[in-house]
Amino acid sequence: MKAGSPMEPQGFLSLIEQRLGALETRLETIADRQLTGEVKRAIDIARVDLPFALVKARYVLEVIVRDIYRRELPRAKVKHLFDMIAALCERPGLFSKKITTDINYIRINGTPPPDGHRP
Repeated sequence: MKAGSPMEPQGFLSLIEQRLGALETRLETIADRQLTGEVKRAIDIARVDLPFALVKARYVLEVIVRDIYRRELPRAKVKHLFDMIAALCERPGLFSKKITTDINYIRINGTPPPDGHRP
């Protein structure tokens, strides 16, 4: 494996940093300031306290999903996180087929599928 390869820890962390930067930039153009601020706080926390970052990531995911859910289904009552995600997955064109498949797999099995090993 080459030094600096994305599969080495340092290369992997560098790749994550690049993708996070792109995500932050994209969020600033499409999301409200509260969502953007929550994502930035979660990233900062992950750099200091990774276990707590997972809890924060769940919270950020819930805020984002709830926001999308309310916009897409304004008359629907807010539900449990995965129930809202499942309802959103039924909306044509909202998520890619890959994301919908992964979400349904996680909802049923409790963990994400390993790459390339989807049922």
